[in-house]
Amino acid sequence: MKLKRCPKCGEEKELSEFHKNKRGKDGVQARCKACIQEYDHEYYIKNRERLSEQSAKWVAEHKEEMKLYHIKWYAENKERVKAQRDEYYVEYPEKLKAIYAKYSTTHVEEKKARQAKYYLLNKDKINANAAKWQKENPERVKEIQAKFRVAHPESAKVATARWQTKHPEAVRANSMRRRARKANAEGDATTEQIIARWNLYGNVCYLCEVPAEATDHVIPLDANGTNWPANLRPICARCNGAKGTHWPYDVAPKMRWGFLESCA
Repeated sequence: MKLKRCPKCGEEKELSEFHKNKRGKDGVQARCKACIQEYDHEYYIKNRERLSEQSAKWVAEHKEEMKLYHIKWYAENKERVKAQRDEYYVEYPEKLKAIYAKYSTTHVEEKKARQAKYYLLNKDKINANAAKWQKENPERVKEIQAKFRVAHPESAKVATARWQTKHPEAVRANSMRRRARKANAEGDATTEQIIARWNLYGNVCYLCEVPAEATDHVIPLDANGTNWPANLRPICARCNGAKGTHWPYDVAPKMRWGFLESCA
């Protein structure tokens, strides 16, 4: 193992402790890395104002050049940067949280614009990751939603109404699950299974064949009916109201009375 004495600190060190220098006698700098770092730090402290001005001037004159350089360097060293960030986060989590919190407070609009731009460029990926996380963490999702409803009641109402408008099938399924739980009924039907039942009957009322508006438990829950898909059929509002919780339910008298014709 070859050693070299640093003329600054007087210590003998391995060559790996010296910066490389092709013109040097041993292919390295005369002074060790630690001494050079100490000198550079002292020089910066003594000349901080002048060096800062020089740096700012150079960056302003080479803005586009610097931007392209950083983009290229990051693309070539993405994994290295990620590893360094992860390592730093493990060592200094509280420090990073404080930095992020301060930045978020002082750069609100800039942060919003950057997040909006990123979302537009990565919409499908973000939604897929969010859906996956929600599926894997149902209890955590419930906890977050509960806290949001307490902290932002009006926004929660608007969000809920918007979601219900976009997902009528899921609303029906959730409503039926609540009713089934309340009645201690057996079985469970997913949103997909309820959609399949509607498709099976052509999305029309199974009694009068007008466009369906609700999902009926053929054997009512009050009559020990289940919430399994086999007991579910699409129904219109009028037939649903007339049938109610009656079981057995004979549709023939209604046909004689002209009730079903009046649904159309």
